[in-house]
Amino acid sequence: MKEKSSVNFNGKVGNAVVGDNNRISIKNSPKKQKAKYPENCIGFDNVKANYIGHLIKRNNEYKEFEVGKGNVRYGVFGAHLKKKYKIGPTRTIYNVPIGKFEELSQYIQSRIDGTKLAKVKGNSHKNYSYFAEFEKDVG
Repeated sequence: MKEKSSVNFNGKVGNAVVGDNNRISIKNSPKKQKAKYPENCIGFDNVKANYIGHLIKRNNEYKEFEVGKGNVRYGVFGAHLKKKYKIGPTRTIYNVPIGKFEELSQYIQSRIDGTKLAKVKGNSHKNYSYFAEFEKDVG
């Protein structure tokens, strides 16, 4: 007579595996995919969220010129944006309503244009991609 053995898993197991040396059964538990951001937020639209990320990255790069790479406090600008757009502490800038996308983009662009590096390079230099260009390059 064959002894039944049991296997115990400690921690989270995504797929349960049960076997008796001859047969293995895999039981998948169906997971509902939950959107990270609600439909009316910038984060729901990947292209717009990536564009805002592009602008924030450019702002940080231009800020590095002013204070030096090791002296930039990268979270300060994001925290400033969250405060300006009244985003809660447990949320991100991508929780800004989609209707404010243009305003947010223009605000970040103006901050980039106001950096020392942008002023040194002058008006003839392109400091960032505009959304239409960014969207075309991504698509």
